[in-house]
Amino acid sequence: MRLLLITGALVGSLLFPSASSAEDWVTSRDEVTNQTTQTLTLRISPAAEPRPALSVRFIPDESQRVDGNSMVHYLKAMGFFEQNATRQKITEYNIAENERINNGEIEPEQRRPYVWLEMRPNEIPLDEAKAYLRWHAWQPSMIREAVLRRGFSGERNMATVDSPISYLLPEIQSFREFARMQSLRCRVAIAEDRVDDAIEIIGQQFAMAHHLAQDEFFVSALVGAAIHAMACNDALYISEHPDAPNMFWAYAMLPNPVVNMPQAYAWEREILYAQLKPLKEVSEEVRPAGYWSDVVRRLTPGLASLEIEGLNFVGRASPDAQQLAVVTALGSGYSQAKTYLVEEAGMDSGLVESYPTVQTVLLAACKLYEELRDEQFKLRRLPYPEVAKRGLFRKLDKRIGEYNQRYGVSAELATVLLVSLEAIWNAEQRCKMREAMGQAVEAIRLHMHENDGAFPGSLDGLSLPPGINPLTGAALDYENLGGRAVITGDARFITYRIILGKAN
Repeated sequence: MRLLLITGALVGSLLFPSASSAEDWVTSRDEVTNQTTQTLTLRISPAAEPRPALSVRFIPDESQRVDGNSMVHYLKAMGFFEQNATRQKITEYNIAENERINNGEIEPEQRRPYVWLEMRPNEIPLDEAKAYLRWHAWQPSMIREAVLRRGFSGERNMATVDSPISYLLPEIQSFREFARMQSLRCRVAIAEDRVDDAIEIIGQQFAMAHHLAQDEFFVSALVGAAIHAMACNDALYISEHPDAPNMFWAYAMLPNPVVNMPQAYAWEREILYAQLKPLKEVSEEVRPAGYWSDVVRRLTPGLASLEIEGLNFVGRASPDAQQLAVVTALGSGYSQAKTYLVEEAGMDSGLVESYPTVQTVLLAACKLYEELRDEQFKLRRLPYPEVAKRGLFRKLDKRIGEYNQRYGVSAELATVLLVSLEAIWNAEQRCKMREAMGQAVEAIRLHMHENDGAFPGSLDGLSLPPGINPLTGAALDYENLGGRAVITGDARFITYRIILGKAN
């Protein structure tokens, strides 16, 4: 099964900044269960609902938004179309930081500006950070223009691309750096008591995450999920500020979900035929061997780009040798393909016997792919907690493994292009849980306002409903420890804990 390697990197490295002091996010790992726990301590103040209640928001109201492609404005803000002189200054700055590392002056984790993103707002060296951000001074106005646009499109015309899984996305990777500068900009605003500016920046991060999820690629949406994590993290730091308004309804008015991937799911569902376009011609109609020789000729370049166990040597051969290797590999899977078509696909054995070898194997590969693909995609129509509770993804993974063992090259052709939808779905649900935990903090701040600064005895005692854990369908865990309170959200492999204390 094809895995998006970027999933782990993004969810791991950008989920929350690593801890630089006892006050920041602290990560621990249970070596037995492999469960990671990330803990943040906050000191919060009571905060009433804003009046009007919906006057504090992260993303502009729909009535304020306009049609248009936000991608153009994001690219402008990242300096793709201009600002070359400024980008040169930033490059020189980064080179100088690398030299400091190479000369032993600092450790790699002390490299600026990234080390500032591991600091709480009041720890950041403001003069240095503001000087760095001045090189990005053109960004805010362009970001505001991007946020107002409803659409997001790279205008790639993917239907005509020869190898979609090899498509390069340098602009999407640049969003990660862009978002880090936004996070730094937000923390500087908090440190300078510009709370309204900080809230606007967080809203821009949420909007960026929402826009990226409209792209055709899961990778783009996962970058969006990482940016969403940064926004939620910085919003918690705003909650510590004594002048911070209550943001409960700001969370509630976010798009539901913020990271929604209809384009990526629709595109991914057809990835086999987008990557190996000649397979669109495969059908149950009996066709002569010569026809399939031409299909193999046109199919070979696409197969050479894939890591298929039986064809690993293809990319190192001449075109003629590549084609021969493909024919040989397909021939080796003929018996298994016949078995699948008759026993699993329910086809007439006489009809299957009448097919040329190549048609038999390719037809089995297509049918097997469509079967397993839809077994994955149908699960998204069920509530995530029910899927997790019944272990449906694990059962499907077992079935895929069995098919690979039983049906040889036909299964390899199909399963090599199946993405791990469980990992994608986990990333989506974690976005929702981070929002739920932030919203719970705001509901507690309201309770404190209504109850002389006291923490609630339980989340049931709140006047506004806290969010649920979308991965379990249950309420977030909560414990009142007297002078402190703890909110916990358990996810697969990750547990988030926010320890709340009272501001002085």
